[in-house]
Amino acid sequence: MIKKILLVYCQLLLVCSFCCAQPIFQKRLQVAPNAGTIIKDAFELSDSTFIIIGTAADSASNYISFVAEVDTMGNILSNKTYYVNALEFGTRNVDNTLSYTGDSGLNKVLFLKTDLAGNLLTCFKIDFASECFVSDIIATSDSGNIILATNDFGSSGMEKEFGSVIKIDKTGNIQWVKHFGGTYQTYVNDAKDISPDVYEMYGSSTSLESDTLYYLNHNIFVLRLDSAGNQLSCHVVFEINKEYAWKYFIKANGNRLFALSSGKAG
Repeated sequence: MIKKILLVYCQLLLVCSFCCAQPIFQKRLQVAPNAGTIIKDAFELSDSTFIIIGTAADSASNYISFVAEVDTMGNILSNKTYYVNALEFGTRNVDNTLSYTGDSGLNKVLFLKTDLAGNLLTCFKIDFASECFVSDIIATSDSGNIILATNDFGSSGMEKEFGSVIKIDKTGNIQWVKHFGGTYQTYVNDAKDISPDVYEMYGSSTSLESDTLYYLNHNIFVLRLDSAGNQLSCHVVFEINKEYAWKYFIKANGNRLFALSSGKAG
């Protein structure tokens, strides 16, 4: 079974699942006539295939997004292109559809949903009042999706970033959009639904407003929301002085929370 996929620009590296894993293959993929193929993300479609997502240039040098199905030896089985330049993350849904998202520029987030064959079911953009950066999309048990993003409200050199959570139902309708954060930086990096009525978010924050919760420095938190996006609880699970840690990679897997941090010492 495919457990880990490491993607760097136009090179594809598939890593097997056993301990001390060795690469199965490494291939350069070109899915468009011109140079500039950039792979953004990948996810498992079945035990023998996976989906890679990225951008490329067409024959007229216009940037497009592609979704390619690849087998475990790196052979492209199918390839679909969409005339949008923003697909960065994707997931397989409970109802056997596929959802994708990414930054669409001009303070917009793109959402695109297809069937397993790549036929388009819905596609639309979500407007925000400030610059927005998508960090992931997850499938929920109701056949919908949660998009995680960061909104940058910085001005005059002051960073003020909110973690944003967008809930979309199975037909592609936006159910709600919530923002979390305050004075400085809050990032929501990963999420999962732990029951049909409760969503759990994982991220880091230097500040959450007092009307929500307030934490100093870069603390890793677990935030629970109900099915309407209302906050149920928020707990700091690890506190780190910001002088020593300022960049995070946070993922949840089952009942475990995995976090990496980096920063200056002293």
